[in-house]
Amino acid sequence: MIFFFSTEPKPNGGDHPDTPPQPQLATGLYETPRDALKSVRDDFSYWTGKITKTSYGLSIAIIGANWAVFGSANKLLINVWAELSIAAVIATLGISLIGYWYLGGQLRKRIAYAEEDAVRWSDEFTHNSGQATDWPITERIVRLAAIFRFVRTFLPVIGGVLFFVAVFTQHRAQTGESHSGSASPPPSGLSSPATAPPATGQPSP
Repeated sequence: MIFFFSTEPKPNGGDHPDTPPQPQLATGLYETPRDALKSVRDDFSYWTGKITKTSYGLSIAIIGANWAVFGSANKLLINVWAELSIAAVIATLGISLIGYWYLGGQLRKRIAYAEEDAVRWSDEFTHNSGQATDWPITERIVRLAAIFRFVRTFLPVIGGVLFFVAVFTQHRAQTGESHSGSASPPPSGLSSPATAPPATGQPSP
């Protein structure tokens, strides 16, 4: 059996030849799902990095503001709110430094884990592909990173609030001292009649 194929364009309803398909313009923001996911990942890294930089800057600013307002260590130590303010931001810096060290070590372990067995790493990639998992990092790293982000965000904010409370209490204390000092005692040279020494009589001639 012989089949014959015609190379002429078929009529399209109204005896008009088929028009060639028009090229579709790319109007989407992302070309592939991987590009979209990478964009989300990049934005996450950007904003968490902003938290780190802003937290450090705010902590240093709060310490400087406390010193500028109170002027000396003695005045800082007698104001409990100022002490708590500085303690909060110093705790932020300390916890953040420990967190950077620990998370860096955990990520280095993951690199060594991948290099030890390439086949195992490839199998884990296949197993976790298409699933909402923490791979290639671990659940522990994700959880600790979230805790450190919380500390870096809110401890400096608490320190700033405590600083404003310290300034307010300092202002009220100074205002109370000025009011109490306005009623000054009379000069010591002027004695009241009740406390004047008795006059001594002159001897008669």
